[in-house]
Parts: sequence; C-alpha cells; structure tokens
Amino acid sequence: MACDCSKAVSLKTLPDLLMALKSTKAGGRFSYVPTGFSKQEFDNFCRLAHTWNRQKESIIVIEELAAVTNTGKASGYWGVLVNQSLGLGATLFATVQRGQEVGKSVMNAATYLYVCQHNTDDDARYMAKKLGVNITKYRENP
Repeated sequence: MACDCSKAVSLKTLPDLLMALKSTKAGGRFSYVPTGFSKQEFDNFCRLAHTWNRQKESIIVIEELAAVTNTGKASGYWGVLVNQSLGLGATLFATVQRGQEVGKSVMNAATYLYVCQHNTDDDARYMAKKLGVNITKYRENP
C-alpha cells in the first residue's frame, strides 16, 4: 500500500498501519481509526508511533485518551511517547473530556493545554487548581 502524501490514508488495523508505514519513504498522512480499541492495542499503536517518529518528525493525534489510559503515570509505550517523543520533534495532540481521567504525565509534559468549557464545578475546580488559575477567571465566559 503506497502512500499518496497529499491525502490521509485511513486504516482500521495495526497490521495495515504497519504496512503503510513501511511502504512510504517520504513520509505520509495516516489516520488510524480502529473499530475497537484495547489497552494492548493502544500500547502497540504508541510503539509504532514512537518508532515512526524516530525516523520522521510526526504529528500524532489521540482522541478520547481516557478510554485507554489511567490516572497514574503514563506507562508502557504511551509513557515512552509522552516522555521521549517531544525531544525527537513529535507534536502530540491528546483529547480528553475530563482532565481528572488521564495521567499526570500528559498535563505535566504538555507544551500547551487548551481547556474548553467544564460543566461541573468539580471539573472546573480541578482544572483551575491544576493550571494555577483562580476559579473565577476559569469560569468566566469569553
């Protein structure tokens, strides 16, 4: 499966992603959208992403991170990706609904945090404390 780098190649299995990564020489745009996602599969994806990033600076987007990680320190290849890939030129985008549901490594290693509306006071207090912002500033509407 050769890569046309002008558009993203959408893949549904890790073996397909691995084949696509191996077949490209000049980089590419890949969208890995599995039909189901286990923690082991996520770890394998992170391993592929880290290995790929060691060869080519990458932008790696992970949506709904809380579904495949825990609230402790980032572990496995997710920990490797978070703690080592930035030094190799990676840009990581990880989305979550609630900051409390992901590991502290994510927020502590982040270059930027974009925080959108939180609908509960508990969530707002958590993020305000984590970011060192007065909750009245955090709850203001733009």
